[in-house]
Amino acid sequence: MGKLSIIDDHSSNKLLLDIGLILQLYELHYTVTSIQDTGNGASLLENFEAAKGSQEDLFLFTEDDYLYTSGAIESMMKSYVELSHVMNKKVLLHPSDYPDRYTECEPAYIFLAGGNHWRSTTKTTCTFMVHRELMEQNWKLFEALGHYGEDPAISEESTINKILNGTFRGFSPIPSLAIHLQYESTIPPFTQWNSWWKSEQHEVERILTT
Repeated sequence: MGKLSIIDDHSSNKLLLDIGLILQLYELHYTVTSIQDTGNGASLLENFEAAKGSQEDLFLFTEDDYLYTSGAIESMMKSYVELSHVMNKKVLLHPSDYPDRYTECEPAYIFLAGGNHWRSTTKTTCTFMVHRELMEQNWKLFEALGHYGEDPAISEESTINKILNGTFRGFSPIPSLAIHLQYESTIPPFTQWNSWWKSEQHEVERILTT
């Protein structure tokens, strides 16, 4: 069974309690680590360092403004195994069919894996599935991303995206397995995010009010 590690950036006690109530329903083993600093960069670095020092192999780093389809993580795990086998190397999976895939056109390959189509991509956000070995081999780029928000020159483009322009391949699903709810411009094409939200909303509300 997988493990869930929550890196907490100064959340309220009530929010942490609500998260605990929801996770108890799924009988999921989880830990909460509160960081001393604040911001995306500090949270990312804490995540990456925890993964680097772990004995586990496969990690899904996910930001708190992503909404997933039911079964998305299971599909990603199956897809990771199949795509790594086809490519004969470690890969990186980004769970969202990002709109920029259709506006900043670049040559891409389409694969079938885990019940989905997967498009090769040279871009990811800070939400992705990756093997620990790939992180260790490119540690300086992951460590640099931990300064996101401190240095305006630091972004995914100047750090981890460089991995996907070189030896390793990145992939994103068609249709999307997750929605980045940050902006209207990050919503995947033809995706009804409100129906995704409503399908889970009632169950969450029931948990929190019982």
